[in-house]
Parts: sequence; C-alpha cells; structure tokens
Amino acid sequence: TAKGYDLARLFVEEGESAKTEHRPVLQEMLAFCQREKGRIDALIFPKIDRFARYTEDYHHLKRTLRECGVRIESIDERFDDSPAGRFLESMLAATAQFDNDVRSERTYNGMKEAVTQGRWVFKAPFGFRNIRSQGKATMEPDPENVPLVTAIFERFARGTWTVAEIGEWTRTQGVSIGTTSLYRMIRNKAYIGIIEAFGMEVRGEPPMIPIISESLFYAAQNGLRRVQMPETIRRENPHFPLRGTVRCLCGKALTAGWSHGRSAKYAYYRCRRCSQTNLRREAVEIAFARFLSAIRAELPLDEAAVASLYRQADADRALLVEQRKRFEQELDRLGRLQKALILKTVEGVIPDEMAAQQLREFESAMRELRAKLAEPNASSAEPAIEKVVEFSRMFLNKVDEIWLCASFEVKQHIQRVLFPAGATLSFKGNARTAKGPALTGLRDVSFAGSFRLVDLSEESAHRDVTDSAHESRSLSAQIELMKRLHREFGYMKDSI
Repeated sequence: TAKGYDLARLFVEEGESAKTEHRPVLQEMLAFCQREKGRIDALIFPKIDRFARYTEDYHHLKRTLRECGVRIESIDERFDDSPAGRFLESMLAATAQFDNDVRSERTYNGMKEAVTQGRWVFKAPFGFRNIRSQGKATMEPDPENVPLVTAIFERFARGTWTVAEIGEWTRTQGVSIGTTSLYRMIRNKAYIGIIEAFGMEVRGEPPMIPIISESLFYAAQNGLRRVQMPETIRRENPHFPLRGTVRCLCGKALTAGWSHGRSAKYAYYRCRRCSQTNLRREAVEIAFARFLSAIRAELPLDEAAVASLYRQADADRALLVEQRKRFEQELDRLGRLQKALILKTVEGVIPDEMAAQQLREFESAMRELRAKLAEPNASSAEPAIEKVVEFSRMFLNKVDEIWLCASFEVKQHIQRVLFPAGATLSFKGNARTAKGPALTGLRDVSFAGSFRLVDLSEESAHRDVTDSAHESRSLSAQIELMKRLHREFGYMKDSI
C-alpha cells in the first residue's frame, strides 16, 4: 500500500448495517485479530460510519482492538494518536451517530405520518403482502393465503381447537405457523383493517382492506379464552353466582367448588387463604338473600330524596328552556347581522372579499345553533320521575326475592350494581375475630339489619349473623341509586 502496509486479510461486509456490533463479518474480524494478536498492526476502513454508527460502539471496538495491539485508520478521514487527533476522531464518531439519529428520526416520523394516512409500512403479516400503491408502501390481501387465514379464525371461534392443534392443522395445509405466530395473528387487528402503531388505532385505507369480519375476529378471541380457561375454573360458573362478590374477612374473594361424599357431591364456598372459611353454598346464598332484604330498612328512599329528585328534574327542565331561549336569540341576532352585511356589500361599503369571509363565519355559527336547536330535548330521553320512584321502591322491596329467582346473569348484574367492591362474610366460631359474624357491603353501599346465616349441614348449629350499623346514604346518593336501578333493571318491571 501507499504506507508500505502488507495486507493480512480483507473483510467485506455486504448488506449489513453499522448500527450494531453483532455483525457476522465484524465478529469474524475481531476473532481474527485476537488470534493474530501481536502480528496485526492496523485495521483500515473507508469511513468511521462504515465501522460503527454509535460513539459507544466505536470506542468499545477501538478498545477491544487496542488490547490486541491493533490501531484503527480511516481512508477518507485523517486523524492520529495526538490529543488533537483523538479529539477529531471523537468528533467524527459523534458526527456518525448524529447522522444516524437524524436518519432514524426522519424514518420514524415518516412511518408515523404514513400510518395516520392509513398505510401499512411494516412487514406484512401472514395473509397480506407488501406492495407499493401510487409509489408509496402499504399492503394488500394475498389471495393465495386469505382462505387459510379465514379458516384459522373460524377454528379459533369454535372454542374447541387449541392453539397447538391449529398449528398442526396448518402444517397439513402446506404452511407451518408456530404457536407464537398464531397468538400474534389472533390478536392482530390488521386482519379487520385496523393499524395499531405509535400509540394510535387507524383504519387502513385501500388497498389495505379487512380479510375477516369484526364479528369473526372477536369471536376468535372469545373462543381462545374458552379453550385456555376450562369450565371448571371459570369465575362465571352458574353453580356459584356469588363467587367473586363475597369475600372472606381476610379480604380475599371466596372461590367455590364441589366436595364428593359417598353418594353425592356438595357445593361449598371457600377461602384459599383461611382454611376455616369453608361454607355450604346453600347457607351462604340464603344469608346473602336475607342480607339483601336488609337494604329495605337502610334505603327507604325517603320522601326527602323523592322531593329532591322532583326539584332536580324541574331545575333541569328550566335550564334547558333557558338555554334554548339563548340559542334562539343568538340565531336571530346573527340573521340580522347577515342581512345588514349583505346590504352594506351591495352598497359598496364593505369589499366583496371581506364580506364573503364574514358571511361564511356567520353561516357556520348559524348551522351550529340550528343543529343544537334540532337536538332532542335531553329531558325527553329521561324516564318520568314517577316511574323511576315507583320502580326503585318496588325493586328494593323485593330485591331478595328477585335475586333468588333470577338467572345466573341477572344475579351477577344485581351483585355488580349493589356491591361494586364485594361483600365481606364472617361467622361465629372463627378464631380470628371476637366479633359477632357479619355480612356487610363495602364501598358505595351501606345498610343495616339483622338475619341468621343457616348452615344446612346436620351436624352444625345455627350461626347468628348481624351486620354493623352504617349511616344512611346521602340524598344525592339515593337519587343516583334510584336512577341507576331504573336504568339497569327497568326492563324487569312487568315480571316483578
């Protein structure tokens, strides 16, 4: 060479980015220098950014080579081992990283902008293929694989195929899709035409169109959950409606299950943490129903709450009337201004261009006001106050009977509305507490009353159950409760 070097070996790196140290040819070169330690004097490359794109990578590689007795040189960039040379070398390495960072930022922003336009700029998932439409990257369905994708989602939706079985089935179709890829596929909204990227959900634009329907996509999610969570361990078990609502004194939600006797099996609610909490299902559910009846004493929906509800409704109606009056007055004012502006324009007082701009603004404001006036009266959508009060009282007076006779789904709905944070159960004979046993609602529901928790087993005596006293709900809470009961359960009026 021009410097009198003898070439020991030439390493050629093709199609590899200098953004990482983990490049096969680079690692091969480092291994060669370590083997030939003491016999290699210099490593020469075209430019620093062809060797490393990040300053920390550059200095780490330089240190590794120096330990092997190898210095580095650049063909296009001149630097030496003097203080000024090392400074220049560091600046060149930093410049390479800066250039890389700028490119990365531009790429990121470009991809983000493309996503907001509904274009797919990543590797196409199975069933799609990457294309360029009008010179821009996106993807479209792959006709060859669309039927297979549909068949995969249909098998998931049935709820009887496991992921492993579907993976095995795909191999019989000539395509091998692994378990991990199937999990990604079943949750990828690209199959229903939605791009999830950069914290956004954007509807894809043609030629990116859905392969399957949204109903099939979500049915597949539910089917996968059914396979992963067998009936025996699901919370939504119709044999145990209180599971997930009733809690042990320790704070843990009770689980439930069956105990097998010699000739029959028996249902129990249990606490996984406290071995003493092991109660027959019938005892807990009868106690819970009696507990519901205690709500009538604590939530009488007194006349003060009813009167307040009427006053609130009257105030809401008055507010709406006043608001509508203001809208009409403003619409009339804008109309008069519009006519006056047109007259001044005809007379040549106001330039046409300025008048056109103002007329557009007036028309826009008038459209908004007309739309607000055309909206249905908000109070008209509300049920009559008399119906809300009547139904709420009727529902609470019979809530225990309703719960006992209701379907599993309705029972769960009642529990979620009245006991959003669950209900806590305790009983006599529990060594962890000296208090009398109680079943009490937690947050958002307070009530008082007394009842007995009856253990139906022949060997057990009756256990007294009383709840602790709570303050009455505020008027606003009673009003909100009445509205919610009517909203959630009003459809049951004819059957109560």
